[in-house]
Amino acid sequence: MQHEIRQSKGPDGVSGAGHERLPRCARICAEGRSGATSARIAELSRAGKYSEAVPLAQGQLESLEKNYGPFNRDVAGALNNLALLYANQGRDAQAGPLYERAVAILEKVGGLDSSGGAPDLNNLAALYEKQDRHADAEPLFRRALVIYQKAAGPEHPAVAMLLNNLGQADKAQGRYADAEPEIKRSPAIREKVLGRDHPDVARSLNNLADLYERQGRYADAEPLYQRAVAIREAALGPDHPDFATSLNNLASLYQAEGRGPDALPIKERLIASDARSCVLPCPYCSARSASK
Repeated sequence: MQHEIRQSKGPDGVSGAGHERLPRCARICAEGRSGATSARIAELSRAGKYSEAVPLAQGQLESLEKNYGPFNRDVAGALNNLALLYANQGRDAQAGPLYERAVAILEKVGGLDSSGGAPDLNNLAALYEKQDRHADAEPLFRRALVIYQKAAGPEHPAVAMLLNNLGQADKAQGRYADAEPEIKRSPAIREKVLGRDHPDVARSLNNLADLYERQGRYADAEPLYQRAVAIREAALGPDHPDFATSLNNLASLYQAEGRGPDALPIKERLIASDARSCVLPCPYCSARSASK
């Protein structure tokens, strides 16, 4: 289901249907004009205005390469940020080489095994996972997890994110026994650090429920999906896509259990929400409304 990805500070991800991403703190955040550019990139990215953010990120990268040369930590940070913008636009073919170059730079200058390098490892691993390159992704996730546990302690939110991502990688390979303790630790950390009703807790609950559902453990999955629905509705509102994801997951579980009457009102609610979100007349939505 969901892996998480973070940006380098300068430009948590996301977490819709992708991996969670980690922001990485680079010196460029605090340095004059470059710092102001980084702040603007971050602002546009949070607003989903990727087409506006990309030219700024490209210009920042070019400027840093001109000033510091190709093998510099700040250049690696700018590469990571531009790659993240591409990834958020679905431009994975362009994001991949930038992530790989950022990791190679940090490996060369000796910064990859610091907390500053962990986001680059995580983001490259997340891209590999999206491409079903599990054998390439897993060691990067594990390396990033070790770095964060050492730098920030075992109960840092970034550790919870890495545990989620690593568990997702194991789950995708059918290694459910390995995935369960990793994914279970993620919501436990997030509840303690962020509070029981934080949207990130819902993300972890959703992924744990998915693991149980894949194993046919429906009774274990149902309360987790239900709680994720409740958290996301309260924290994000009924029109947020993550809330719709949780509703759909719960309905799909009911269908898998043969509980069609329980699934039906949820599906109808989702269809009604889709119809409301249509900006232009939609033949599909109109037909559904006419058939009610």
